[in-house]
Amino acid sequence: MKIKQKITLAAIIIALTPILISTALTNYIATNESSIALRELSQERLISLRNVKKNQIRDYFATIKNQLTNLANSSLITEALGDLNTAAQNYADDIGEYNKASLHQHVKTYYDVTFSHVTSL
Repeated sequence: MKIKQKITLAAIIIALTPILISTALTNYIATNESSIALRELSQERLISLRNVKKNQIRDYFATIKNQLTNLANSSLITEALGDLNTAAQNYADDIGEYNKASLHQHVKTYYDVTFSHVTSL
């Protein structure tokens, strides 16, 4: 190889070396920074989603609490509970009119047929 070719080759190598190094370094930095940015963005989105769900759950329980409070204060519920108490006291008298053994057999048959697959497991 002639000296002119060697000098040209050396000049090309010397000129390309910093370009290749800076390209590799820029690529590494860009990849690293984009990875960090994506991780932070993912965390921010997850935190935001967590906060939204937390507020939805709080609102749900507040709604349920308000509904229960309204039901507890309702005169219809008070009347219904009074009627239920009376009905429970009269149940023993009402059931005496029927054959208890027959009712018991009907209930037993119903459960035996309906849930027979459970007992066979």
